[in-house]
Amino acid sequence: MNPPEAPAPRTICLVDDDASVLKALGRLLTSAGYIVQAFSEAAPFLVYISANRVDLVVLDVWMK
Repeated sequence: MNPPEAPAPRTICLVDDDASVLKALGRLLTSAGYIVQAFSEAAPFLVYISANRVDLVVLDVWMK
């Protein structure tokens, strides 16, 4: 019997205009085994998700 395969890492997008939030959350989620893509502006995030699979988005709704 072969051992079960480990689940594929999940990709999480962080979208926030506060660099310290992106850095802290990014480090936390990366240390938990997630793949993290961080964006400080909406436009690059929208381009990214149009071409890539994303499992979760953490979005700052009060971005300036």
